[in-house]
Amino acid sequence: MTTFIGSAPVEGQIRSLASFLEGAQLRRENAKRDEANNQEQSDQVPKQDNTKATQSQFSLKIDELTTKKDSEKALLEILREPLTESLIRESSEKDIESFFLVTFSIIRRLTGSRQEVVNQVLSVLSTTSPLTTKAPLRLSLINVFYNSLLPSPINPVSTNPPKNKGKGKKKNPPQPQVDYFASNFNERLGALRTLITYAFQTNQSQVITPLIPQILAWVKSWHTSNSTAVPLRDLQSLSSLLLSNIPVDHSLSFTIRLQHLNSFTAANSDYSDVLSTDSSIKQTVTELIKEIINNEERILEIEELKEAPIVQHLAKQLGNEGLSQTLTMLSSGTLKDIEGDAVKRFAADNQIDQSKMKHKIKLLELTRVGQAGKEVSYEEVRDRLGLGSAEGWEDEVESWVVDAISVGVIEARLDQLRKVVIVDRVAQREFGKEQWEQIGSKLSTWKKTVGDLMAMIESRRTAAAST
Repeated sequence: MTTFIGSAPVEGQIRSLASFLEGAQLRRENAKRDEANNQEQSDQVPKQDNTKATQSQFSLKIDELTTKKDSEKALLEILREPLTESLIRESSEKDIESFFLVTFSIIRRLTGSRQEVVNQVLSVLSTTSPLTTKAPLRLSLINVFYNSLLPSPINPVSTNPPKNKGKGKKKNPPQPQVDYFASNFNERLGALRTLITYAFQTNQSQVITPLIPQILAWVKSWHTSNSTAVPLRDLQSLSSLLLSNIPVDHSLSFTIRLQHLNSFTAANSDYSDVLSTDSSIKQTVTELIKEIINNEERILEIEELKEAPIVQHLAKQLGNEGLSQTLTMLSSGTLKDIEGDAVKRFAADNQIDQSKMKHKIKLLELTRVGQAGKEVSYEEVRDRLGLGSAEGWEDEVESWVVDAISVGVIEARLDQLRKVVIVDRVAQREFGKEQWEQIGSKLSTWKKTVGDLMAMIESRRTAAAST
């Protein structure tokens, strides 16, 4: 197969591909005859002759199309030919791999519209029955095809035009830049959808699931890099596909649902129509809040949920006061906020365990105890968490600090002799104007310190030069 890969004309590659397909069919027929008995061999002789006649007509059709330079149509004929599905079902993995790698090479060289050809390749690889036949190879080929569609031009545009070597000659004008992200976005997205769907259909999800966060990030980057501003509905449809295949209790489900919420967009930031037509959005937000409360590993992820534009709009709608106040409480609230009527109603309506909510807020309260580098007494921690002064309160303080360290709320050390908590780092629960002002103040102090240091070095250098 490698004899027709490279700089050969596309039409020649296509004719060679058709010949290879026929040759693979003949090899399969020969193998069947070798395994059959003499009677079966004689019965199959006419059948073999008919196959050759059909294949001859197929070759003639491909020759005619390639002669007319209709490369896209010729390749479609090959991919739609029943022999291609037979190749997947009956040929060796080596033959299948060779056939499709050359097909991918041809597609990358097509200059016209190739969406139909791309769709046909994906269809043949993902729908030829039975689906489980050579499933690992087929998934691998779909992955290779997706990578072959990445936006890298065969002849990239040079940003450095040739230098003018002769006098009086005009310089070549710079070539216009091509938006390769925009050029084949739908092709790549289709390949990615097929890759995910086929992996789950053939029980190969273990190949896909570790890549899901990156997959969502890739699609999002396509939007930000695409000058045609493809709507985020494509990201939304992809996250919906993932959600339909991944159990709710899967560790990646939270990430996918959060990305799904961020995929909604609306004109002039008015999400009223979106929220009125999709009742699942509020349910998704509620489920994520419950998971944040129930899962200590997600203790600091409330801010990302709260900042999603559609969640902000949902929280402002009439009747969602409980949801809004719960989001605020988890993000920046105190223990007193748990006692609010709206928060209590929201917890009761959605079967949220208030004891777990209180436990979560107590852990987050430790972020208010002190800044990095500060020593905090056990008494301060006790009072902040409202632990009381009953016997054994010191052990309880230590237990809460250890829990907070284990979930990443703070980094600290316990000095049990002096009864103090030495704070090394505190997680930032929210990041707003106040936090930016703190950073600005620290940067100003740092700038002044560096300036004073440079001035001192310069004065000493001057003094040394004058002696």
